[in-house]
Amino acid sequence: MNSPVATAPLHRSLSFPQRAGPQHLPAALDFVRETLAEWHLPPASEGTSTTAHDAVLVTAELVTNAIEHAAGPRSLDLDHCHGLLRIAVTDRSTARPVPYRHRGASRTGGRGLHIIGALTDHWGTMPLPGGKTVWAEIPVTGPHGAAGGPGRPSPT
Repeated sequence: MNSPVATAPLHRSLSFPQRAGPQHLPAALDFVRETLAEWHLPPASEGTSTTAHDAVLVTAELVTNAIEHAAGPRSLDLDHCHGLLRIAVTDRSTARPVPYRHRGASRTGGRGLHIIGALTDHWGTMPLPGGKTVWAEIPVTGPHGAAGGPGRPSPT
């Protein structure tokens, strides 16, 4: 029996300008869609939730939080390895994100970290000089997902 060979992890990064704002969110979401398509992860289709669909929503929340609460994002990094997609947004604030405890049904905003928590296996922060990285990990689904994806051998 031959032992399968694991492929190398995949990585892509997008840098933002010094004063990144809401106008940069569409480029971040396009970056995620294009990267996941290049990596042959299934795109979202109407009425279904896939890795790509969840990744776009998680990215929107992470980038929006960086814009609204952390003086804007510095970079967006995507990594795909061992059946996980890691989305990481580095920003310009050292303050850790704090989920709101309760928001009334009629109030807008304040649900981003709860959405991230619901769609991901794990999320967290990593302090950096002059900022932090907020990251989230999504299990990869689809034909190039958990089994046979980058960094994980296919079953034999």
